[in-house]
Amino acid sequence: MCGIQSESVTFWTFHLRELLADSLDFSDVKIGGDQVVVEIDETKLGKRKYNRGRVVDCVWVVGGIERTPEKKCFLVEVPDRSAEPSKTPISFLFYYVLLFNRLF
Repeated sequence: MCGIQSESVTFWTFHLRELLADSLDFSDVKIGGDQVVVEIDETKLGKRKYNRGRVVDCVWVVGGIERTPEKKCFLVEVPDRSAEPSKTPISFLFYYVLLFNRLF
């Protein structure tokens, strides 16, 4: 249609996805503050095509975003939801979210 091979499109899509993933660094992000609303959510990522086949390994991710024009955010993979309290989703809130926030 455009004269571009599908293999080239696949390669460049993968390459750009890798560049984007490498550029995301949430290690020093602190969101929230005085009178800032922070939305927190967790989700389970994994896919089965057409709900058929074997159950695939999934990853739990916790994220948060500010309701401000800057929309600062963070995303963190939760290694084990049943682990000790220092590795649970609630523990990530103390690291990435400043105190005195309204959490949703």
